[in-house]
Amino acid sequence: MFLSACSGAAQSGSTGLPQTAVAPRHIRSATGSFLYVTDYAKNSVEVLQHLDQVWSNVGSIKESVAQPLNDWVDQNQNLYVANINGPVTEYDSSGKLIFTYGAAGPARGVTTDRAGNVYAAGVDVSEYPQGVDDPASCEIPKVEPRSIAVDKDGDVFVGLFLHTGRGRVAEYVHGLLDSRCRATRLPIKFRVPVYGIAIDKEGNLLVTDSAGRGVSVIDVIAPPYTSITRTLQAGLTWAASVSINQDNTRVYVSQSSDIAILDYPAGAKIATLGSGQNLTQPTSAAGSDNFVP
Repeated sequence: MFLSACSGAAQSGSTGLPQTAVAPRHIRSATGSFLYVTDYAKNSVEVLQHLDQVWSNVGSIKESVAQPLNDWVDQNQNLYVANINGPVTEYDSSGKLIFTYGAAGPARGVTTDRAGNVYAAGVDVSEYPQGVDDPASCEIPKVEPRSIAVDKDGDVFVGLFLHTGRGRVAEYVHGLLDSRCRATRLPIKFRVPVYGIAIDKEGNLLVTDSAGRGVSVIDVIAPPYTSITRTLQAGLTWAASVSINQDNTRVYVSQSSDIAILDYPAGAKIATLGSGQNLTQPTSAAGSDNFVP
């Protein structure tokens, strides 16, 4: 177990501007399902529509997007973007910026819980009440938080980048506040930093990992999280994020220069989204039917 310092940073919230950069159609009025892909090189969230078995790029969200690394969609279909060169930004389902969470600084990972609280992995690990730029933050000395997930019981899991170049996962049981910023590191040691982490309906952790020589896998880790249960191997390379849909039938993984869509739980690759969908440097993807534990 390791200790972290809790702090609260009070700062006034900022509401979004009225402009949006979604084209060519209004997302809310379109049909089909959507995938929101952060594109680091384009400073945008590319909006892909899945209709009649085809994925098409239907527009971009650019307002206040600044070198995005990760995104998340909550149960209200609001979109959150973790910007390494800016705050966490929140958009409604039409792509309109409605709030920014910046008091804790830039973020690499973002998620929400069932109550709508917003969690960010950045310099520290932070929890914001919905629509309030006043987080409680936990410092993790000598490591970099890179990804974050929250389960149905409010336990917070944080993917870490150790100074050795390896990865671990820290768990805050019952959340940051109830744990008083005291986290336990799971006993599993990962070969690379944990850039991506998600949770399925059974409470299993899905964690990006390496099989060596640039080959990536997704580790599936069942409670009580003492060992890797199995791995999804689908020819992935340099995986940087993972998310899962509401039905728990599809997993979205960002890798190298595209997004891989995997069947779940089998793990077979069923589609690859890349330059054909106008993606340049995708770093994460979250669906409009994103699973919120």
